[in-house]
Amino acid sequence: MAFAPQIGGHVSYGVQSPAQAGGHSSLAGVAYEAIRERLLTLDIRPGDPLNDEALARKLGFGRTPVREALKRLEVDRLVVTYPRRGTFA
Repeated sequence: MAFAPQIGGHVSYGVQSPAQAGGHSSLAGVAYEAIRERLLTLDIRPGDPLNDEALARKLGFGRTPVREALKRLEVDRLVVTYPRRGTFA
């Protein structure tokens, strides 16, 4: 097994975390990918309102991972949240 150089006092053995390897280490990450895919394929159309409770039921997640995913999608500028109005694609 080859050793990677030490970075920050840690030796890397070439093993990646699930998130680094393209996998998901959390339900929020899986929800993010599922909602992102629906946005990019226009299953959710631009301007559509996004209800976290309905999305959670549809995807089979709790509301918390869906809310976290929506926050991340907002950072990616795929959704926008207006106070007291809701979240929209």
